[in-house]
Amino acid sequence: TFTPPACSPTETTITANGKNYKVLRFSTVGDCQWQAPAGVEKVDYLIVGGGGGTAGSTSTGSWGDYIGGGGGGGGGVLTASNYQITPRQSYNIKVGAGGNGGTKSNDANTRKASNGGESQFGSLVAKGGGAGGSLAERGLSGGAGGGGGGKTLSLGGNGTTGQGFSGGAASWNIDLFKPNMAAGGGGGGAGGTGSSASSPSKAGSGGRGVLSSITGTATATYYGGGGGGGSRDRQCWFGTSDCSVTQGAGGQGGGAVGKRDGNGNDGGDGLGGGAGGVGGDGNGGIGGDGVVVLRYELSPCLPTLTTIVGNISNGVFTADATGTVYNVLTFSNLGTCNTWTPPVGVTSVDYLVVGGGGSGGTPGGSAGENYWGTGGGGAGGLLEGSLVVANGTSYTITVGAGGVAPTHSDNTTSTGLNGANSVFASITALGGGGGG
Repeated sequence: TFTPPACSPTETTITANGKNYKVLRFSTVGDCQWQAPAGVEKVDYLIVGGGGGTAGSTSTGSWGDYIGGGGGGGGGVLTASNYQITPRQSYNIKVGAGGNGGTKSNDANTRKASNGGESQFGSLVAKGGGAGGSLAERGLSGGAGGGGGGKTLSLGGNGTTGQGFSGGAASWNIDLFKPNMAAGGGGGGAGGTGSSASSPSKAGSGGRGVLSSITGTATATYYGGGGGGGSRDRQCWFGTSDCSVTQGAGGQGGGAVGKRDGNGNDGGDGLGGGAGGVGGDGNGGIGGDGVVVLRYELSPCLPTLTTIVGNISNGVFTADATGTVYNVLTFSNLGTCNTWTPPVGVTSVDYLVVGGGGSGGTPGGSAGENYWGTGGGGAGGLLEGSLVVANGTSYTITVGAGGVAPTHSDNTTSTGLNGANSVFASITALGGGGGG
């Protein structure tokens, strides 16, 4: 039985809508286990599947045929707020890899691309983007569908309802004088349909992704953009070089632009972007890896849990690997929590309560004048001891803020402000006094 390792997400803290949040970004491809912290009952989530890859060209002659490959579909996107979870329960996290690109070959199976991998949080699964179609081949269905391949009216793949949209169709070339002109459809995006090729010389663009500000409004980002279709014409009315053809643009959210010559462009990693389609003479592009992002509010009721092992004698703790195991809950988020309940079986707790420190005074006077020195703020009061607690009883915990320094004034010397009291049950540690 495979047991996934513990997750190691990138952690940041942001402020949004007047609240402080912890943001966890899981970007390593594969499975891991995440344990919800004690006290966390709701999370906001963003789950993005891997983007679809794109097909390789044929290898006929030195240049290959002119396939006008379809763009890869963007990874499916699932997002919601206030999703209910169970504190201290473990959840499976999976980040899907981008789909592989096909290899330049005359063998149809060898040049096929693959869909992106699924991403997951618990029971929620975002599908990977569909692969872009090869020569006269339909795009594959996925989170968002891949674009159809050129030379015939090949359709794009379907998207998954609630996760992404369909890919665009390729052009149907009926020009007897320019039979090697081909353009692929754009890959679908998580937020919009991929456009179809408008002519044999103009490939379709990838569909846009979904905009999310889960990591903060200043870093709002699109996810799950579709890749642009490839486009190429090597004949050009008895000429020997490419005519003017247009490749499809990549969709917002990591979608890659299509190509005319050479290997396909890869989709954006961490965004679930679809790869760009190949015009001809190259291997397909690789879809962008997906991502999972969780965030939860840093409320006063949310402590940090650590475990220590040792012995306590006369109020002094000594580490000892053979000693007693203690769980230490540190409440550091400012404000009041009225609903902390001791775990089942716990009848006594040791406590340390520290009030907020006072601020120093602020001297008055204009620039260049001599200032009178002002006093520093006093430390917050400190209380420690043991307290008998009862199962099923809620206790109040308040973390006091430090005193705010007064604003400077030319005419007035201001006394510092006191720190706020910190409280556990009936125990109150006074805030420090402000400096004079």
